[in-house]
Parts: sequence; structure tokens; C-alpha cells
Amino acid sequence: TNTGVQFQLRNASGTSLATVTVPNTGWWQTYQTVSAQVTLPAGQQTLRIVTTDAKGSGWNINWWEIAGATATPPPPPPPATTGTLRIEAESYTAMSGIQTETTGDAAGGGLNVGWQENNDWMDYSVNVAAAGTYTVNFRVATTNTGVQFQLRNASGTALATVTVPNTGWWQTYQTISAQVTLPAGQQTLRIVTTDAKGSGWNINWWEIVGTATPPPPPATTTSIKIEAESYTAMSGIQTENTGDAGGGLNVGWQENNDWMDYSVNVPAAGTYTVNFRVATTNTGVQFQLRNSSGTSLATVTVPNTGWWQTYQTVSAQVTLPAGQQTLRIVTTDAKGSGWNINWWQITNNTSTGQAVKLATSGGTEVFSESIEVFPNPVTDRFFLKVDNNQTGMMNIEISDMTGKVQKQFSVIKQSSGSTQTYLPAGALAPGSYVVKVNMSGWTGTAKLIKE
Repeated sequence: TNTGVQFQLRNASGTSLATVTVPNTGWWQTYQTVSAQVTLPAGQQTLRIVTTDAKGSGWNINWWEIAGATATPPPPPPPATTGTLRIEAESYTAMSGIQTETTGDAAGGGLNVGWQENNDWMDYSVNVAAAGTYTVNFRVATTNTGVQFQLRNASGTALATVTVPNTGWWQTYQTISAQVTLPAGQQTLRIVTTDAKGSGWNINWWEIVGTATPPPPPATTTSIKIEAESYTAMSGIQTENTGDAGGGLNVGWQENNDWMDYSVNVPAAGTYTVNFRVATTNTGVQFQLRNSSGTSLATVTVPNTGWWQTYQTVSAQVTLPAGQQTLRIVTTDAKGSGWNINWWQITNNTSTGQAVKLATSGGTEVFSESIEVFPNPVTDRFFLKVDNNQTGMMNIEISDMTGKVQKQFSVIKQSSGSTQTYLPAGALAPGSYVVKVNMSGWTGTAKLIKE
């Protein structure tokens, strides 16, 4: 409802690509479409919409789009190289707490990253040609002694902890190295300062060197963990925040004949080990794992674990056919004593090397690693990792545990395989949520905990 409001579209370096004036549309929910011409490089990149209205008038935006191209589309990006991959420190895809400045390094000018204190970080998107162990070099400077940082993968696992030497001045640089083991393919690596003293250090660039030493082949036995709350149907149960390692929800309030159905896809007929993560204060509680015809595949006794949130893992052997099927966990305790379950797991004991798949709505099969959120729990923003063979529009919904949609996003997935999207979650109330991704008939879900 204001006049003269402006915003800019900027690239990751902060350069303005276009300045746009928002017309006075007459009401906050009366929308118009305005346009601008921008020049963009090829490839994955971050674009920022930033309000540049000193009067603080305010404006709304419903969607935006990048339409067509005025030139011949560029060729697809080259495959990952086996040579040295140098990454400028300022070429992060996301960051927290740092600043950049003009570098005085003789081994490559431009910018360096500085003002790095404890828990400050930068994320970098890299494409690794082959899985294996690599030498990673870091071009660093500091006047402090004992400053450390870690190189972490997308799940938060530290791949290397590196100590920055005292180089004598902030713009006197040295190159230090570490050995890290990396998987093949597109991935995000994070450099995070782990210096509780807050001493600070600078980095100009880092590089992944040469050809990897191949890792040993993976074991052929595979398994999938199924969260108890990921049922397709249920009767009589409730969920609650779990006290078990890993967090999330558990299923409780289970009495005689209460049940949950789960849709799974078994790669090959055979005998499997099924593990159940359970807790109860009662003795002698039992449940059954049944197939869709109601036949009991296993009867399991839940041990008295001493408390409702003190969990143990119990196992059973079951024989399963190949293919898509529904398995039911049903309580068979006539006394109505009750028990909790946090997750269960089907372990493939054959040598097929195939992973068991968990089906989502519509029968679409999703590998357990196909969708992931991190960090989890989240306080402000999180990464959504989607790994499938599709490209195009991803429709993303964040729903609470009642199924009510709290947030919606639309993101273009530009290439098949793995991609990561940085999404806001600061406006969500603390609690548990389900992140759901839909694209071209493919559906994936993941659990998100908001602190």
C-alpha cells in the first residue's frame, strides 16, 4: 500500500543485479507482476532479495521467477575433475558470523575470509570425482597461537581438525594440509571455527588435491531404519517426544489390538533380522509383526526397561517375500499394560547389496538417504538435501504433527542426483515437523525438530 518502495536482487558477492521499484498496488493482498533484466552466470548459485527502503514502508512478495533466456543456453557443467580443485574462501554458498576483506596474500589476491570466531562457519559446494582419501590444503594466517577449525561434511561429522599456525601477521599466509576421506559426487563441506577462546584467523583459499586413494569396498549387508511415527495408517496410538538417543518422536499409548501399518519394499525374498527399539515399565508385554493378510511373522516380548524413555533393542527373525508390501506392528497384550517404540529396522542378511526401501504416499519408493535435513534440531535455518534422478520444480511443505502445513516453498532442482537447499525455519514454533518434497510423482519425507 506504499509508494516508492524498492528492493534489489543481488548475487552471492553482494553485487546488485537489478533494483526494482514496487508499485503501489492498492492493498497488501492485491498483487502485480513487475520485471527486471538480469545477467546470470551458469550453474548453482545463491541470489538474494534485499529490501533497500530506508523509510521502512514494507511490501509483500508471493513468488518470483527466472523466465527464459536471451542467449543460447550454456553447455552443462563439466564432470568432476581428478586434478586439484582450488576454492576461494569467499566462494561460500552460505555462512555465519564471518566477513571478507582484500587479501595481501602473494599466492593469489582477491578476498580472504576473516573475523572468524568460535562456531562461525562457511559452506562450500564441491564435486568430487571419486570416493577416497584426499590431501586438502588450506591457505591461512593469524597472529594467534593454537587456533583450530574443522572441515565437516553435510551431516556435521568432522572430517579433519586443523591447527592454524601463528604466521606472524593477519596477511602473512602459510599453507597447511590435512587428509580427509570423501565420497564421490556433489556435496557440501563446511569449514567451522572450533576455538573457544575466540582468537580469530584468516583463510584465503583451500584446495582438494589430486586423485584419491580408493576406499575399501562397502559391506554388502544393508538395512533401513524406519521411524515408528512414519506409519501409513494406525489405530489407537499416540506420539510424543522421545528421550532416546537421536531424538524425534516415539509411538506410545499402545494397548491390546492397537496397531501401525508401514509400507516397505523388500529387494529379495529371504530371512531378515528385524530390530525394534522399545521401552516399558511393564513385564511380559508382547506385540506381533504381521503381513497384510494378518499372518504373524514374529511375536516379540518387550523387556521391562525400567522406564518409558529407557530404551533397549530387541530382535526377531522374519521371512519376507520380495516386493512392495505392508507390515503391521500390533500389540497383543490382553492386560493392556502398554509400551513405547522409537524405531524399527529391517536388516538385509543376504549378499544382494540392495537396500530395503521405504514407500511413501502413492506407492513411490524412496531410499532412506533420499531426503535429509541438517542441522537437526534446527534453530534458524537448515539444509534440505534431496537425492533422486529427477530435475524440475520441488514443492516443499513443512507440516506440524497434526498435518497442518506451516510453510511452503518452491525450488528448482537443476540436475539429477543430490542437491541441497537452504531454507528458513526461524518462524516455526518449537516442536516436531514433517518436511515433505513432491516433484513429478516423486515424494520424500523427513522429520525436522525445531528448538
